[in-house]
Amino acid sequence: MPSLSNINIKIGDAEVIPSATIRNLGVVFDATMNMSNHITSICKTVNFLLWNLSRIRRFVTEDASSNAMRALVLSKIDYANAFCLDVEAKTLLSLTKTTKPCCPHYLPSSTPHSSSPLLNSLHWLPIDQRICFKVLLYIYKTLNDLAPPYLSDCLTIRVPTREGLRSNQDLTPL
Repeated sequence: MPSLSNINIKIGDAEVIPSATIRNLGVVFDATMNMSNHITSICKTVNFLLWNLSRIRRFVTEDASSNAMRALVLSKIDYANAFCLDVEAKTLLSLTKTTKPCCPHYLPSSTPHSSSPLLNSLHWLPIDQRICFKVLLYIYKTLNDLAPPYLSDCLTIRVPTREGLRSNQDLTPL
């Protein structure tokens, strides 16, 4: 199989040069589909947002800081994170490290604290659990007719073909 760098495409007099990555609706894809380029892009954006928020933190209330953090930072992390469902833990580690600086924005003092109790009090899930929760939420909404039709069309509900099997009992309501 030829690599992308060896492919030459000419359209008229113009030559089209293949790219190692593509961006579609803000998600960066590459040939290996390991999402590392997308996660790197998110980390850069989140670090920039955190830097800007840290500059104004002393001028706003804790509630305003919390709202800004949710609206700006967490929305960037949560956007299209379902693509990262099967990503290796070491690849997600950079994204997890990026969210650690979110915690000092909520602390009134400058003394170092563990971020875990604060994340629990803010009801923030770790990155891998956020991804899993979002996918499960999509499935729940699809099963309960709360999702748009394009999601409902992707999910097929198993209907047993034979009666009297133990697996048929799984479909009965609790």
